[in-house]
Amino acid sequence: MFNPKMKWFALLLLTSFQAQAHTDPLPQMSFQIGLLHPLTGIDHLLAMLLIGMTAAFTPKTKLSLPMVFSFGLLIGTLAAAWLNAAMNIEPWVVGSVAVFAVLTWVKTRINATLQVALVGIFAIAHGAAHGIALPAAPEFASTAGLLIGSLLLQSIGYAIGQRVRLSASLAGDAGITS
Repeated sequence: MFNPKMKWFALLLLTSFQAQAHTDPLPQMSFQIGLLHPLTGIDHLLAMLLIGMTAAFTPKTKLSLPMVFSFGLLIGTLAAAWLNAAMNIEPWVVGSVAVFAVLTWVKTRINATLQVALVGIFAIAHGAAHGIALPAAPEFASTAGLLIGSLLLQSIGYAIGQRVRLSASLAGDAGITS
C-alpha cells in the first residue's frame, strides 16, 4: 500500500523541479520585491516552509535552522559574484528543496549538526542566486525584504509543523495510528 506521507513527499519533489525564480536579473530591486520574492518563487516558498517544519519537528534545531538559513542567505547574497564564477547556482537551489523535503520527512532521524550544515550550505546557494539577480551590488532594502519574507515563511512552516506534531501526539494518545 502506498504510504500517504510518501505521496506528499513525492509531490514536493516534483514541484521542486519547477524552480525558475532566478533566471533573469530583476529590473528593479526594492524592499517590496525582496519581501514578496519568497512568496512568488516556488523554490523559495517550499524551502522556507520546509525549514520551518523541520525546525518544529526537531527540538534540537528549533531556532538554529531559521537563523542559519538567514545568515547563509545574507552571505550568499554578498558573495554572489564570486560564487557565480565558481559554480552554477540553480541546480543547488533546486536541490535544496529536495534536501529540505527529505529533512522534513525524516524528522529527527538525522543528526542535528548535519541538518544545520546542510541548511547553511543550501542557504548560501539561495543567497547567491538572489545576489546574481541583482543588477549591481546587493541593495540593502531588497536584501532586508528577502530576509524578512524568508523568516515570515519559516515561521508559518514552524506553525504548520507544530500543528502536525500536536495532531500526531493527540492521535497517539488516543491510540490512533496510521
